[in-house]
Amino acid sequence: MSANIKSPLTNEKEDRRIIKDFLLILDGTDTGSLIKHAEEAMNGMLVLNGTGPEPVFVGIPPRWEDNPCGVGGYTWTMSRLTYMVTLCKAYLLTKEQRYLDKVEADLANWFETVPAPPIPHDYESACYYHGIHNWRMLELGYRMVYTFPILLSVIRTFGSSKKLADRICLSIAEHAERISAGSHLLWPGQDHNHYTEEINGLLSAASMLPDDPRTPAWIEQAMDGLEHACASQITEDGSQTEGSGEYHSAVTINFCHSIFLAKKCGRIFSSDFVSRVKKAIDFSIHTLGPDGNMLPFGDSDALLYTPVDAAILSYLLFNDTKQLVTLRQFIDVKFIFQQLSERFPWGFPGIPQLYDTLKAPIPPADCELLPTITYQRQMDQYIIRSDWSKNAACLFFSSNSPIHPGSNHAHMDQLGIIYGAYGKILLQDPGRYTYKDCEDRHLYKSSQVHNVPTVDGRDAFAYLGTFAYGPQEDGSLTAIMNSERITGAYGYHNNYHPVTISRSAALLDKKLLLIADTFQNIRGQGMKVFFHFNSAKVEREGTSFVTRDPGTNLRIHSNLPEGEIQTEILDGRLSDVFYHDYPSRRGVYSRIASGDTETLFFVCVPFRDAAQDNLKDFVCENGIISFICGGESYRLVYKDGIFII
Repeated sequence: MSANIKSPLTNEKEDRRIIKDFLLILDGTDTGSLIKHAEEAMNGMLVLNGTGPEPVFVGIPPRWEDNPCGVGGYTWTMSRLTYMVTLCKAYLLTKEQRYLDKVEADLANWFETVPAPPIPHDYESACYYHGIHNWRMLELGYRMVYTFPILLSVIRTFGSSKKLADRICLSIAEHAERISAGSHLLWPGQDHNHYTEEINGLLSAASMLPDDPRTPAWIEQAMDGLEHACASQITEDGSQTEGSGEYHSAVTINFCHSIFLAKKCGRIFSSDFVSRVKKAIDFSIHTLGPDGNMLPFGDSDALLYTPVDAAILSYLLFNDTKQLVTLRQFIDVKFIFQQLSERFPWGFPGIPQLYDTLKAPIPPADCELLPTITYQRQMDQYIIRSDWSKNAACLFFSSNSPIHPGSNHAHMDQLGIIYGAYGKILLQDPGRYTYKDCEDRHLYKSSQVHNVPTVDGRDAFAYLGTFAYGPQEDGSLTAIMNSERITGAYGYHNNYHPVTISRSAALLDKKLLLIADTFQNIRGQGMKVFFHFNSAKVEREGTSFVTRDPGTNLRIHSNLPEGEIQTEILDGRLSDVFYHDYPSRRGVYSRIASGDTETLFFVCVPFRDAAQDNLKDFVCENGIISFICGGESYRLVYKDGIFII
């Protein structure tokens, strides 16, 4: 058994190398937020899922099993012990002993009051590890990858008691035993993001216990499980199968850690594994908008900056610079350093070289960058931007249906778009806000708060619960437009059967957004198209919607005059941080169809001043679209879902 496991002594030199690398990254980085959060933790104040953006008192030491918010995430995020990592970092920065004393006291309390539950032996006993407590299987994996390696290094190097380091190693073995015995029972398909993090935790545990006789078996199990997990979760083009920007990057980062941990254990993954991970890293960069925030499709927070982590790991693992060079075209290097210090990849070699690379002048835009278009064919996701500058126009467009059955982190946003220009996202996805099974959860996943066409304003399919939908019909992207002046995609879905809805969305001259929504078998029913503005100041002018914010704004023009189409402004909500949101507005176009097939056309014009807000003479007749904008006359042909100019 694991009762006699001792802390390996041969890692002291490696621990000091890692700590030196961490302190190098802190050099010149604003550490104010680190110390602020450390002081909050010293006073028992933490920000957890369900608490909102402000810290709340959780106890000194924390009351590990209390859950005043009534959401599982409160317990789970506290049990990840990440505040102890913050305290360790504060100690390394300041050498103030009180930070490390707090870590040692709370960790000893955690070991005493939150003992490991029995090792699972069948599915029924493994289901305990899905519960709302400190030993949920996902948290076991998280602690092994992101928490315990740091705690072990710091306490082994600077701690007041070797016994605590030995107790950490005993706990690592307890984690490994339970992951090894239970994760495959919970996820027999090995196709879920939870399984990826859990089995990654087994590989991390094995790397920290090189002398344990069970380590070779743990390594073998983890390598095999991760190969299956990558093949089932990352597509050939590089997108994660759950259709969520956040979960894509989270899983990608986990697989990056897998490659690093395998090397520590003297192993390598298959070429297919590595190829998928490299493509997934590239797609992570594409999920950032020109404003530097994430395009929050699916269950995502716009203010999550994990794509930056993916670029950093690409450099450290593969010595590939193009992701970081691409980011530096529109993200300040100070922010990259900040993200690097907050989510420091503990143990990865190459930090001094990374430091020098980031300190060098920004490479020119004509050096090797990622392409400006990504088309994830297996997930029917398309992202185009005019360039990689802060002022680029950007369009996300997707129509994946039915969605991946394993998670339902995707939303009811088939044919949904996100659009930005001049440094601002203008048509926004609402984000995730909550995982609690409640009215808000349904709202944030519903069709009505996304930028989509609908029938009568109904959801595209049934919402059954926080992670459950009813049956769905087919839908996909079926054509790509990529001419000199028009770039975009065409897709459809049948979730309103017998009505089929198709949409064409494209950037014209790398700035204007063209949309054509076609409804088939629609006679007598309502066509209702929603636009969710990243603005709380929206006005109607005729059949146009226009935002009135400082800086960049958006006007949406309809091809139909008043009397033939109705407009309405509705309240909205946007969330860029878990359990926190702010007001917005939605614009809705409605029309009762008089024919079997009808098409609604829209032109979206971004502008910074009144002189740019000048589209006029918008006419659509017999597939010919014409208008004047910016003093230029446009004449386009729309045929079979394709815009031609």
